[in-house]
Amino acid sequence: MTAAPAPDDDNVPQSETESLDSVLVEFSDTDIDFTPRPIRDTVLRHLPVWLREAAERRGRADPKLLNPIALADCLLEQARVLVGLRRYAEAVPKLAEAEQLYQQAGTPAGVADCYHVAAQTHAGLGEPDKAFDYLRREEDLRRRFAA
Repeated sequence: MTAAPAPDDDNVPQSETESLDSVLVEFSDTDIDFTPRPIRDTVLRHLPVWLREAAERRGRADPKLLNPIALADCLLEQARVLVGLRRYAEAVPKLAEAEQLYQQAGTPAGVADCYHVAAQTHAGLGEPDKAFDYLRREEDLRRRFAA
């Protein structure tokens, strides 16, 4: 007497309307980053270097002297990306440099944007008092700028 073969999971009969490819996956987390990690990390790590090299190729030594507002915009955008990725410690120095460049250029709207991102950073770090302080600074600066 021979034993019946054990059913394999791979050979489960499928109905005509069902296949292994028709499985639906639902994502409940809206913070999923679909950027491939090596590409994202390389871009975030080397972007300021690329700016310096491009400026040197054009015959100018320091990109801060060229257009400090453009460099501050770039740093602020990098900080926003890092905050979105919840990499708060890496965002802090970029925010500080962007804020300094905006202040040197006399751009209060840029400084206010830095305060807003700094508030998000401190909220993410679990420092609600500092976050609230930055939001208050942002509001005061925008009111003075609007007047």
